[in-house]
Amino acid sequence: PTPSPSSPKSLREEWEAVKVQLETPSQSQAVVEEVQEEKEVEVKEEEEEEEEEVKEEVKPKQSAGFLSRETLSLLLAFGVGQSQSQSQSQSQSQGEEGVWVEWLEAVADACRDEGNRKIVSTLKPPLYPTVVAFLSSTTPLLVRGALRVVGNVCYENEYGRKQFLAVDGFVESVVKGLHNDTAEVRRMTAGSIANISSNNDTLSQLVLEKGGVAKLVELMKTEKDDNVEVMSVRALRNLGDLETVRDYLEKENCLAFIVNKIQTVEDDDNMVAEYVGLLLSLSESDSIASDFVHKFNGIASFAEALSSATSIDLIAELGDLLAGYAEKEEYQEIFLSGVLEQLLKLVTSDASIEVRSTAGRVLGAFSRHDSALAPLYAHLSTFSALLGATEKEMQVIGAMILGNLARSDEKVREMVDVGIAKELVSIISDEERDLSVRHYSLSTLRNIAVLKENKADLVKLGAIKPSMLLFKQKLSPVLVHAAVVLVKSLLFQEEKRMEQFVLDGGLPLLTPLLELDDSDHVRYEAARLVGALTAAPEIRPALASSGSLAALPLLLAAQWDVIVREGLVALRRVLSSSECTKVIVAVEGLRDTFLSILANDSFEKETIAELCSILTELKANDAASKWVESAGPVYEAASKTKQ
Repeated sequence: PTPSPSSPKSLREEWEAVKVQLETPSQSQAVVEEVQEEKEVEVKEEEEEEEEEVKEEVKPKQSAGFLSRETLSLLLAFGVGQSQSQSQSQSQSQGEEGVWVEWLEAVADACRDEGNRKIVSTLKPPLYPTVVAFLSSTTPLLVRGALRVVGNVCYENEYGRKQFLAVDGFVESVVKGLHNDTAEVRRMTAGSIANISSNNDTLSQLVLEKGGVAKLVELMKTEKDDNVEVMSVRALRNLGDLETVRDYLEKENCLAFIVNKIQTVEDDDNMVAEYVGLLLSLSESDSIASDFVHKFNGIASFAEALSSATSIDLIAELGDLLAGYAEKEEYQEIFLSGVLEQLLKLVTSDASIEVRSTAGRVLGAFSRHDSALAPLYAHLSTFSALLGATEKEMQVIGAMILGNLARSDEKVREMVDVGIAKELVSIISDEERDLSVRHYSLSTLRNIAVLKENKADLVKLGAIKPSMLLFKQKLSPVLVHAAVVLVKSLLFQEEKRMEQFVLDGGLPLLTPLLELDDSDHVRYEAARLVGALTAAPEIRPALASSGSLAALPLLLAAQWDVIVREGLVALRRVLSSSECTKVIVAVEGLRDTFLSILANDSFEKETIAELCSILTELKANDAASKWVESAGPVYEAASKTKQ
């Protein structure tokens, strides 16, 4: 319905009628809900491997607040259109702003849901000019409602941001709210700026140019309302991702104010957490980071602050900040001069799990540096003990740091000798363990397996079979990838191990990974494992009959010459078997892959020559000659290239 301009009463009555319709599910909404219920019943009857896929296909209700497109169109139609401005003008002049306040709040509430947000962003006529017009109202509640709509529509919604940006005067209208006499409007304005500027350099720069950053800095330093101050700091944090904004804040000497605020605020961990987050954003500037470390003793003082922190948000922000500095090479000496010992004590203390795991996360970031190897390796027993901790977070920390320390032959050999490898194999074999713990344990075992003599020990410890069984965890691609990499490392150039892998049922678990659409990394690594398995003549028929040779087009179509060469080596191996040759010529897409290689000038001459040689052998093979000849363009290209 379009609002009637006849009288304030009719406007109120019409809005009440719309509200009734909004509260009554439409026919399409009822169908959506009915389909959802039916699908949920069907999902329960599907096999475990298909369950997540079915749920993903049918998601009409994103959350309890999800509305149908029809319902959202009804909501927007009340306030958007040619008659809206007339109704707005009459309603305000006759004291009926309440109708528009309610409408704006209803739109804002609807846009808290991601599904609604995306639908609203694309409906016609668009709501953007109408909402921006309300930003210029003299009624605080109308401005607040419009700001809520802006903030919610733009939350992680790049399309919505672009549409608002296309409205003349949008940024100026938003920034104007920072000067409003009403604290709630200033707070909502800062929150909206935080949302529109997140990961958006264009809008961040415009906010800077229109004076928004300067006003936010003023509010940060002088605002008496804590809620406005907190939201202003949050907005500056998002804006601080832009270098020009960081430069402005540095020029305004904001670092000293921020550090002082963090150190002096009492009984408000939420505010301190926001300031630490802002500092994290500004630390992307080398000069600000250097000043923080050297002028304010930042790393040591904030590590100390971590030990006494109780707020989960504050602990997380301190961890992100310290981990960021731990990753920087230029600050390693500061960590080694005392902070390292401080963090180690926290990890093994009786502090909360949040503090201990955060300290461990910082140590994990630090452990990636070569300078960390010796001092951290002296505490090897501490990290290995974490593998048996009661909390999964600490188990992950232990496995992660051990993996980072496994970077030299001497160290990885010791990890086998002292029983760490045995404990890791036990972890990946335990189905009750958290998948993230098993993932990091696999990664550490992969590093340990780099040393050839360790491979045999890991095989004796039984590392292959539990890793192989993890191929079934398709909903965790990173876990599957780590498992495939470890198995490939342990089987490499070991024909007896390859044969045992097949006997243990490895191929039925491996072959489906070649068609895993969600992860190219898994598909390519699985294909490389198949290519490695072709080195064992005894299992080539099994590779052919299991469908595993579908890996060859994947390898040959790779962007990297080294993987293509692996594919060619595997292809030549299997062509020694007539049974495999028959399967090879039936592999879908193989001929097209050959042609694309021959037409690609980026491959090395040796790669092209090897493919031409294989095609020549295929043409001489009774089982494949017709296949080669039927692929006229391929053979002609090969002959021409070889000449």
